Amino acid sequence: MSKQLGGKININDIFVGLETAGDTVREAFAGFKPLLASATIYSASHAIRWREATKRENAPVPAKTTYFYGSGGLPIWNNAFVESIEREPENRIKIVLQSDFRFGNAFLIGKDDATHVDRLLMNPLADRICKTRSDQAIDRILAVKNTIFIPWSLLGLKSSWRPKTAQRHHPVWNVTEYYGTPSSWEDIISPTPEQTESLDILFCDQEYHPSYIGFFWLSLVAGGLSAGDALKEAKQAFERSWTCPAFVPPLVLV
Repeated sequence: MSKQLGGKININDIFVGLETAGDTVREAFAGFKPLLASATIYSASHAIRWREATKRENAPVPAKTTYFYGSGGLPIWNNAFVESIEREPENRIKIVLQSDFRFGNAFLIGKDDATHVDRLLMNPLADRICKTRSDQAIDRILAVKNTIFIPWSLLGLKSSWRPKTAQRHHPVWNVTEYYGTPSSWEDIISPTPEQTESLDILFCDQEYHPSYIGFFWLSLVAGGLSAGDALKEAKQAFERSWTCPAFVPPLVLV
């Protein structure tokens, strides 16, 4: 059972050209049962993509009853986003996937309801201001009981999906410097070449959207597996379904 919470969806978040992966994807998750009773997945477009994939049974969910809250380019510091997490029932697990800390950076020029990234406002000083605002919101989120915070986009920076022309060390935002990283992530924060290859199967593009296998990995981590153990399970699932479009996003923009 899956439901969506949240406000009106922006027209830019209406994805068309849905891809149905078929039985090969479902076989990868054969035997998987949700490890949680009730959870809400919070993110930007990742939550919307996950919701749509589950509608077609092309991705597992971490809980028997799973809710989704998000929209494309939504900044983590969006007040309605954070307040929704704070208002959740205490016994419901809140799974928060971190997106780009620069989402909504047009607040720097007075656009407080901005989403996505304004590339004209990308520079080291602006990035530091955005990171501070993002970290302040994360502090509020981490104070909420039964919240699982997953630095998803930071993991994407460690994969081969990162553009080859991009800096390997971001001047502001790096996973090894991130203060809120749980100890269970240590085994993939500094991945070996083999682990980097495994990380790649979790993503489907350079925007670090989750692949079908990525949704499986997220469900395992949310259910309590260590990041490394979940990565091994995800790799085995990928190998069981090597004919499926694991790298194809569950939603295709046209």
